[in-house]
Amino acid sequence: MIIGSVIFGIGWGMVGICPGPAVASLLRGDVVIYWFFASMLLGHYASKQFFSSAKL
Repeated sequence: MIIGSVIFGIGWGMVGICPGPAVASLLRGDVVIYWFFASMLLGHYASKQFFSSAKL
């Protein structure tokens, strides 16, 4: 929980975009939002793959 919170906070601080408003901003047409959203989806997919294969 702590490590995930730290990673989330660092990512939020680097980009300055909260995930909720990023989804709402997709219709603005800003390329930065598209890159952020694609990275967010990739991170979500990677974590699902990692934790589904990890024997916790």
